[in-house]
Amino acid sequence: MKPALKSFVLSVLAVAVLAACGGGGGSDPATQDTTPPASLTPTTKTLAGTAAGGAPVVGIVTVKDATGKMKSTQIEADGSYSVDVSDMTAPFMLRASGTVGANSVNYYSAASSEDQGKTINVTPFTTLIISNIAAKLAETYYNDGAFGTITPQALDAAETNLQEKLKPVLEALGLSAAIDLLRESFKADHSGLDAALDLIKVEIDSSTSVATLTNVLTKAKIGEDNLASQSDDATAVTLSDEDKSNLSTAGTELQKIQKVMADLVALFATGTPDEAKIAASGLFDQANFMENGQNFEQFASDLASSGEELVGMQIASSDIVITGPQTAQAKARLKLKDGNVETLDMLMARVDTNSAWKLLGNGRVGETEISSMTNTYSANYGSTSSYDAGLSLFADVEAYNVNHQSAPITRAVVTGPGVQPAGGIVLETTVESGYMSIVRSGPASGGYYGNFAPECSQAVTADCINFTQVTDNAKYTIKLYAGDTTEVGNYELVLPYKPVSRTEVGAENFASISSLTVDSVALTDPAQLQNGKSVTMTWAKPASLSVVDELRFNYLIGSGGSVQLEADLAPDTTSKSFMVEQAEPSGARGARFELSGKDQFGRTFLTIHEVRPVIN
Repeated sequence: MKPALKSFVLSVLAVAVLAACGGGGGSDPATQDTTPPASLTPTTKTLAGTAAGGAPVVGIVTVKDATGKMKSTQIEADGSYSVDVSDMTAPFMLRASGTVGANSVNYYSAASSEDQGKTINVTPFTTLIISNIAAKLAETYYNDGAFGTITPQALDAAETNLQEKLKPVLEALGLSAAIDLLRESFKADHSGLDAALDLIKVEIDSSTSVATLTNVLTKAKIGEDNLASQSDDATAVTLSDEDKSNLSTAGTELQKIQKVMADLVALFATGTPDEAKIAASGLFDQANFMENGQNFEQFASDLASSGEELVGMQIASSDIVITGPQTAQAKARLKLKDGNVETLDMLMARVDTNSAWKLLGNGRVGETEISSMTNTYSANYGSTSSYDAGLSLFADVEAYNVNHQSAPITRAVVTGPGVQPAGGIVLETTVESGYMSIVRSGPASGGYYGNFAPECSQAVTADCINFTQVTDNAKYTIKLYAGDTTEVGNYELVLPYKPVSRTEVGAENFASISSLTVDSVALTDPAQLQNGKSVTMTWAKPASLSVVDELRFNYLIGSGGSVQLEADLAPDTTSKSFMVEQAEPSGARGARFELSGKDQFGRTFLTIHEVRPVIN
């Protein structure tokens, strides 16, 4: 409620109280108490806590009440969330939907009327608590919408049973066996309860309703929970003495690795460090370092030339997986000063268990990524908007090829769910470029270009993706070759959420361009794009998108040449200007604008607008 409106409501309430008491006669108004009774004072009731599975969930928390009413909120970068439930009816179910690491997740939790205003976490552990109360999958219980078994007594009993089940783990990590796994306030920083979430993996088989608990360090099963039965809810997991020792040590090592990441960020606390300072930091294994084909010297040079963008950045959250006694993988979400979030993904190693952890880079010979992309197209020449969908298969091996000129990477093959042909989609590059594009198979490929693999259709049957075969957390493989047969890289790529088909979208899914001008005049002809001219785009973000985060502006010059300008957009930005340079006196020969947004699941929705010459 806005302050002014709240003041008005309180004034009306005060008048009503006076009238009911026969007010208005005789007494001095200055001595009258016009404060409304406490029962009439508006109050806010919230549910708040941490949504994490070791690392914070990147996504949303949705609260569903006893009447079926739902409210959602974005999870903060540190995993925290808060939802106002003042106008909702207890009991409540909660669902955290999003990604942890590279995988999509759905975690569940619940709260009674007594939990309003208190901490309620949403984690794999709370998912088990709710499943055990319901004697069915938490997902099914949430979807059914009948939450009568969610009572304070049921929540307490199920939480106590899970404490007993996890007691050996909690004690090995130095935690109290009485820690409240549902309501304990914690940070996703790899300490305390978060360390337990880091080191114990919970996997639920929906076909059998059995949850398996695994020691992340040893990959060994340590227990299970039949969610359809309450008979084993308190049966303790099994840990050997060696397991207990390893878990205890791992809790300490998580903190050491986190400290290395923090020390790297600290280099940019007040300014950009030079290459010498980066090298002297002692944070890197310089001899064995490789980051997307770069050696340490090249990486340090790029880092030192990053400008002001990284200065003052902070670690919003991190995902650390210890993969062996001397190896680990750490992924940090870095919050920049402009509010944008970048990801740092590094392998880590140490010579032995007594030495310090060092950063190794990501260990990959090239930058590779797979992502969902749904597009809308419009133009200045009267064509109506159309929609397209597919997967972006990104591979850039420029740095590797610079360092391996005698045997550069020139070819890649991507295989996985829905890929047509089944033998894989082939990408190639020139030695000079390093950027890889799909090798199309003639008319059956549909006339596409670049690294976009479209959704298969009756018209497009090759170098495409059959969406009906793609599920959440679909796993793909990309193999990189020097020449035709020498494999130099083999990596798994995970698509957290299945893509959105072209038949499932409309204008409401995309950022809409409100205006596009050149020096305040509507852009209708690329000839207007002349040197020194300012091009400005404004847009509106739809409710379906979490963020509009990038704008690219490409215009054609000369004989086959082009200029591409791009900008990362700060949150809540709705306008951006570019200065035209290098254009011919007669202006550009064509232009293309790409405005990129992402939904809550990280899927890209691209608004594309083209401006072509006007033909009279």
